[in-house]
Amino acid sequence: VIRRATIFLFAAFAFTPAVPAFGQDADLMTEGIMAFREERFQDAANTFERVLDQDPQNAEAHFLLARIYFETPLRDVKRAGKEIDKALELEPNNIQYLVARLEQLRTEASNFIVEKIRESKRVRLAREILELDSTNAFAHEELGILHIRDFWRYRNAISIPYLRFVNPDYEKAEPEAPEFDSSILESDAPTLGGPPLQINPTTPVRLFPDFDNQEFNFDDQFDLETFQSQGYAIQDLKVRAEKAYARAVHHLEKSLETDPRRRSVYENLLRIHVLRNDMQRSLALLGRMLRYFPEDSFIFSNLGYSLYKAGDASGASVSFNKALDLMESQERGVYESIDLILPDGERSDYRSDPTAYAARFWTSKDPRYLTPYNERKLEHYSRIVYADLLYSAPDVDKRGWETDRGKILIRYGIPRADVTWVATGSVNDRRVISTALFGSVEVVEFSADLVEESNRYNIWEYGDFRFVFEDPFNNGRFRFYSPPADAISNGRAGAAWLNDYEIRSKEIFRQRPDLYQYEAPGRKIDLPFLVTSFKNDDETDTYVHYGVPVNEYDAGSDVIELTANVGTFLINDKRDIVVERRKTLYGLRTAQIIDFDETHLWVSTEKLTSGSGAHDVSVEFETASGGTVAVQRRAVEIPEFPADRLAMSDVLLAYRVEETPTGEPLGGAD
Repeated sequence: VIRRATIFLFAAFAFTPAVPAFGQDADLMTEGIMAFREERFQDAANTFERVLDQDPQNAEAHFLLARIYFETPLRDVKRAGKEIDKALELEPNNIQYLVARLEQLRTEASNFIVEKIRESKRVRLAREILELDSTNAFAHEELGILHIRDFWRYRNAISIPYLRFVNPDYEKAEPEAPEFDSSILESDAPTLGGPPLQINPTTPVRLFPDFDNQEFNFDDQFDLETFQSQGYAIQDLKVRAEKAYARAVHHLEKSLETDPRRRSVYENLLRIHVLRNDMQRSLALLGRMLRYFPEDSFIFSNLGYSLYKAGDASGASVSFNKALDLMESQERGVYESIDLILPDGERSDYRSDPTAYAARFWTSKDPRYLTPYNERKLEHYSRIVYADLLYSAPDVDKRGWETDRGKILIRYGIPRADVTWVATGSVNDRRVISTALFGSVEVVEFSADLVEESNRYNIWEYGDFRFVFEDPFNNGRFRFYSPPADAISNGRAGAAWLNDYEIRSKEIFRQRPDLYQYEAPGRKIDLPFLVTSFKNDDETDTYVHYGVPVNEYDAGSDVIELTANVGTFLINDKRDIVVERRKTLYGLRTAQIIDFDETHLWVSTEKLTSGSGAHDVSVEFETASGGTVAVQRRAVEIPEFPADRLAMSDVLLAYRVEETPTGEPLGGAD
C-alpha cells in the first residue's frame, strides 16, 4: 500500500489564489478569493459561479471551483473533475491545473479496473507535466510511487508460466466470457484527451491456449516444492524489482530536490529502503527527516527499527522510548499491549492488571538481563513498525498492525520465506476482466498487470507452519486465503479445510502464540553451571557454580587480562527477578582456572538467598567489547527446609582435592 499526498487548503503546496488587478471580474474574483481564504467556502463558490456567468472562459474561476469541490467540506469529486477539465481546456499547459488534476486522480477508485485506468492516466499526466517542468515535485512523486508499486510487486515474486488457478467445479474448457457490464466504469472522471475507452463485451479471451494441463486446484495446498519437483519451471521476478527500485529512488529524490519538506516522499523513500533491507540508506534518510520534523513519533519509531536492524540495540532503545513519549495514547497503547502474543490461558490474568502483568511478561521474555534494554521488547516494537510501514492503508484509515499480514508479522516476525505467487493465466470466474481489456486502446498497456494482479497469492513459510494470503479485491490488501464456498457445499470440506487459512491460523495461534529466537551478537560460548541448595534460617541459600571457558593461557601468569561483565539472576514462577548479582571482572585469576581434558574453565560461585519453589536461573557473561557472549538459562526447583521434619541439603561434590602441606585436615578457622 502506497501513502499518497493529498492537497489540503493549508498544506505547504496549496495554490495561493492570485488577486486580479482590475475590472468587474477582478472585483468578483477578489471577493471570492477572500471568502476562500476566510473559509467561507459556500460564499466563495457562489462568487466564482457569478464570475463564470459573466465570463465562461475564466480558467482561474474554474480552477478555484475545482479546489473548493475537492478540498473543502463542500467536496463533490465529480463536480471538481468537470471544473478542472474545463480549466485545462482553456489553458492546457497550466502546470497548476495539471497538478490539481493529478491529485484528483489519486482519490480511491470504486473498483479494481477503474483504479488501473486512473493509474494509467496519472502516469501519462505526470510525464506531460515533466515535459513542461522537469523539476515538478508532484509529477516525480507520482512516477516514484508507480515504481515503488512494481518493486513491491516483484521483490519476492515468482511465476509459473502458463499456470492458472482454477475452481475444480468449472469445466477445463474455457466458455465464452459473459457480457461485460461497462457501468462499473462510469464512476471514473472524464478522460484527458487520447482515444476513448472501448469495451469489447463478446470476444472470448484465451491468453494461453496450451495451459489446460497445468492447473492449480484451490483445494490443494500451496506447495512450490511439489510443483518444482514435477518439472514446472518457476521464474524469479526479482530482476524487475531492482530496476523498479532504482527508478523509484531517482524520481523521489528529484521530488525532494524541489520540495525538501515533502513528507509523503520521505515516507515512500523510507518504505522502499526498508523493503530492500538497506538500513544504511534508511538511517541517512531518517537523519534528513529529523531536520524538518524534529518531534515526530513516526520518525523516531522508524529510527528505532532501523538502528535495531543495523545492530545498534542501545540506540534503538533510546529511539523507541522517544517515539513512545511523542505518541498519542491510542497508538502508544498498541506498542504497550501484549494481547496479540499472549497464550490463551494467560489473558484473564493480563486483563485484570495489564500494566503489572506486562512488566512481568517482558521480564520473563528478556533473553539477556545484563543489558539495560529488553531485546525481546525491542523485537516486538520493530515488528509493529515494520508491519505499519508495509501494510498500512491510509485511504481506508487502517494501520498495518490491524491487517492479517501485520498481525502475523507481530506474532512470528519476518518469515523464513516470503513469496508472492503470480499466475500468468486468467481465472475462469474472472474472465470478464480480461475481456474488458482487449479492444481497449488505453487499457491494453497494462492488461498484463491486470491479469497478474487478479491472480496473486502471498505465501509465508515459518518452517513448521505457513500462512497463505489472497488479494481478492485486487487492491493490495491481502487477507487469509479461504477456498470458495462451493468447495465445502459440494462435499470437499475435508480437502478445502487443509487450505483454509482463516481456520488454520486460529489453530496455529492457539498452539504457538508467538515465535522468537534470540541471536546473541559476537562469538557465542557455552557457560556450564551447577545449582546447589542449603538450609538457611528462614529461606534457602542457593549457590550457582559456573565456569567460563578460556583458551590456552599462561599458567605462570597470575591474571588473564580481560574486562567482562557477569550476572546471575533468579526468577520466580510469577516472572519476577527476586535476586540478581552483577559484577565487572577486571581480569580472570588463573588460580580459579580448572583444567579438564576437553577445555579450561575459569570457575566462580554466586550465593542467592530466596524462598522455595519453581524458579529459573540465568547465568550471563559478556566481554566489555561485546565480542564474546554467553547466556545459559534453565528451570530449577528450590527446596523448602521446614522446621517440623527432616530435610537434606544438597551435597556439593568437590571438583578438585588438594593435600595439605602437613597432611592434617583444615579446621574451621583455616
